[in-house]
Amino acid sequence: MRNPQYWDDLMNEGRGLTQEAEGQARDLRVPRHPDDRSRIHDVAQQWRDSIKDKRHRERERPEHQLQDVIDAYRSLHPHASRVIGPRGEPRN
Repeated sequence: MRNPQYWDDLMNEGRGLTQEAEGQARDLRVPRHPDDRSRIHDVAQQWRDSIKDKRHRERERPEHQLQDVIDAYRSLHPHASRVIGPRGEPRN
């Protein structure tokens, strides 16, 4: 991992999203199997395209794999995505 602060921010974001969507905060995890990571990446990329997020992400970088999980979760839980912003902070 190159950026521990980024990882911690993503973990907090995942906890905030799951708290809002499921009623209980939990850690989102990067799948172990490459095919699962690829499917999650595709869902995450569709969500990023829908919000016009064009930032580059390296598919093999752990932080970016976790970012894929977070973005895919946002895609599947739009209410939580509207309420919880980056780093797990509530949106105003």
